[in-house]
Amino acid sequence: MLPEDANKGRTEEEPRSSGRSRFGSAGALDLAADAFLVFDDDARYIDVNRRACELLGYTRGELLAFHIDDLIPAEDLLVVPLKMPELRAGECVFLARRLRCKDGRLLHIELSARKIDVGRYLAIVRDVTTRERTEEALRRSEASFRSLIELLPDGVVVHRNGRILYVNPEGVARLGYDAPEELVGRPVADIIHPDDRAEVAGRLALIAATGKPLEMREDRFLKRDGSLGLAEVVALQVMFDGAPAIVALSRDVTEQKRLQAQLAQTDRLASMGLLAAGVAHEINNPLTYLMLNLERIGRELPGLGHVLARVQAELTASLGADAAAAILERAGADVAVQQAAILEAGAREAMDGARRVAKIASDLKVFARADSDERAPVSVNALIDKAIDIAANELRFRATIRHHYGDVPRVMANAGRLSQVFLNLLVNAAHSIDEGSPRDNTVEVTTKRRGGEVWIEVADTGRGIPREHLGRLFDPFFTTKAAGVGSGLGLSICANIVRAHGGRIEVASELGRGSRFTVCLPESDMMDAPKPQPAPPPVAAMAAHRSRILVVDDERAMRTTLAALLSDRYDVVTADSGASAIGTLKGDRAFDAVLCDLMMPDVSGVDVYAWMQAEAPALARRVVFMTGGAFTPRARDLLERVPNRHVEKPFELTELSAALEKATRPS
Repeated sequence: MLPEDANKGRTEEEPRSSGRSRFGSAGALDLAADAFLVFDDDARYIDVNRRACELLGYTRGELLAFHIDDLIPAEDLLVVPLKMPELRAGECVFLARRLRCKDGRLLHIELSARKIDVGRYLAIVRDVTTRERTEEALRRSEASFRSLIELLPDGVVVHRNGRILYVNPEGVARLGYDAPEELVGRPVADIIHPDDRAEVAGRLALIAATGKPLEMREDRFLKRDGSLGLAEVVALQVMFDGAPAIVALSRDVTEQKRLQAQLAQTDRLASMGLLAAGVAHEINNPLTYLMLNLERIGRELPGLGHVLARVQAELTASLGADAAAAILERAGADVAVQQAAILEAGAREAMDGARRVAKIASDLKVFARADSDERAPVSVNALIDKAIDIAANELRFRATIRHHYGDVPRVMANAGRLSQVFLNLLVNAAHSIDEGSPRDNTVEVTTKRRGGEVWIEVADTGRGIPREHLGRLFDPFFTTKAAGVGSGLGLSICANIVRAHGGRIEVASELGRGSRFTVCLPESDMMDAPKPQPAPPPVAAMAAHRSRILVVDDERAMRTTLAALLSDRYDVVTADSGASAIGTLKGDRAFDAVLCDLMMPDVSGVDVYAWMQAEAPALARRVVFMTGGAFTPRARDLLERVPNRHVEKPFELTELSAALEKATRPS
């Protein structure tokens, strides 16, 4: 308790200083921002300034009535007697952390004192209540900040002066470390891709200079094992442990970008598939009647020689050999025979070229359904053949292609996607070999059966892959190719396709000695249905019974060519559209078979067949479909669902004749 009568006998402003002036005659220190208290050897206050009165809430007279102990809390009192000997010796000492105000509050202060005269001591009091509250708030803020970033699903790295101060658990995990202590103290550059360090350093310097956060950027980062990741990073300046630091919040988008790139690749593949299917369809129609006419020409030209031989025989018999020879010479018969032979050879060569074009179009069609999820038992040997044909231009100037196909079972797969894997491996093999010496290098493809799996090996004699890169070869965005040549996604996408098919892909390589990629796929548990290969029926047998057929195609050249080729065996009626075919059949159903194009505008072959099923079911069973590719779900479903025969454009006459013979044969 403070003594109630401690102030009796003196006025408020009366000093106890025995006539000595207060801090100088003018009382200048009343203007000071800090509080000043003067006390004597008995620890009683003998003078104070105005700031002391304002700070503690007392008048000057009230303060001068107090002993120093009266204002110091009891738990702090032990400090004063312990420090008095040092104070008397002239040392500057710290006396108290708190003083009691008139209203009962405890004021947080810094109170230092020193001797100013014999038996007189000056105490300087600085209010730190606001500062301590600010520091406490800052401590709580930083504690909350730490708690928050500890729980964030994004990686957080705090660094100052290029050194890492803190990494949250998610950041530690994303970078591939076990504990934050493995990162704290290390240069922040250690976790940034070497090619990006200079650019990132410039951005960090800009943040430090301006204090402004920068917009989100995509940065590459390095994990502990050396693998590469991609993150969206936001960096800003904050107070951390009482000093400015830069905090970087990063969201790992490696997988997201890989998926986006894979989707883009799938879209490109789907677009390529649509393009390939469309090109194949547009090629197949004219190619069909081109091949049929070439076949017709090739068959007819030899007959010209037989006709001339018969003419020569008849002229010789009636006019004599010399007269017959003279007549034939004047008519140019010998030249005609020679030209016919030349044209026949040209027709054969043209037919060979047309067959090559047909094979290219057929190879392209394998990509037409790569965007679907449909799977079926497929022959890997056949898919590899198609991939080799497509990659031939990349391979021919770099290496000799060799293949060793084993007797392997089919695999359950999406043919388009699996073809993409084989094509990518072949192109990569080609790119690992420099152009100019194809005889000295090989790309070898081997298929074999191993323990319930089908193995496909693609080996090359190229540059090979460094050992340290083998573990990262299938990582997204990792590439050993030059900038602008590879995206680092091809092998990653291949690995995903193979895994989606229940398989795996492996690699073995040695620098300077080439690489070997092995795709292992589970065998299909579906047995391959035997496919009989009937021999074309003899012409004489077909001529014994003259059937009537309806030919439906929207291409005029196809109709006229087919009518010309089939008219010696069949009575042919043509229709130029699906609607026209239905109109014909409504008035005349006396046909032994219908040869119908599957894909036509407006009323398609699917629509014609559906009408026939409802109106003429017996005739519907004798439809033979022509198709350059079934690109719609309805068309694909029809071919898979119905037992009717179909011929793939471009087809040859023997194949068409066999299908029509079976369709027109009485049940």
